[in-house]
This record gives sequence, C-alpha cells and structure tokens, in this order.
Amino acid sequence: MDNVSQKPVAVITGASRGVGAATALLLASRGWNITITCSSTIKEAKEVAKSCEAYDVEALAIQADVSDDADCKNTIDQTFKKWGRIDALINNAGTTKFAWDHSNLYYA
Repeated sequence: MDNVSQKPVAVITGASRGVGAATALLLASRGWNITITCSSTIKEAKEVAKSCEAYDVEALAIQADVSDDADCKNTIDQTFKKWGRIDALINNAGTTKFAWDHSNLYYA
C-alpha cells in the first residue's frame, strides 16, 4: 500500500464529546492521526477533529453506530483508505440507562 501513514493511527468510538474527545485530543497532541466516530453528533465530531488537526495531525470524523456491523466495517475501510493502517482502537462509545432512581443516593 502506497499511502501508509508514517504517524500512528487510532480509531476512537464515541469521540464527539467527553472522554472520547479528550482521548482524541491527547493522542493528537502526541502525534497520532485520529478517526473519530459518533452515532448522532457529527457536527461536534467534526469540531473535535478540527481541534486535533491543530496538533499538525490528520483527523477523520465519521458518523457510525458501533452496534451496526456495516457502520463498523465502513469506519475501518475509510480509515485504511486514508492512512493504510490502524494502530489502536479505543472503544469508548456507549449508552447509559439507569435501572433505578439515583436521586436519593448519599455518602455516609
């Protein structure tokens, strides 16, 4: 493959905000090219990608649902097409569903 990146490449799921975005920025600051996925917040993902690029790396934002096999394969395909490699996968995407009411929790 002729287009193999000289920089390491990470795919970070759920990286449009929170821990995923912080991880993307940290790796970018260390010279990694980044693929960011999000399920619904592509505008925010693109903003994180732009912030990563301030570290003189490349970033790719992809809207992808990690529970959808086709979306996962597309993410890998696009990342390989752009950089020819993947060195790390950070599975950060997830959802929270509370099983009970937490409003009355307190520290003793």
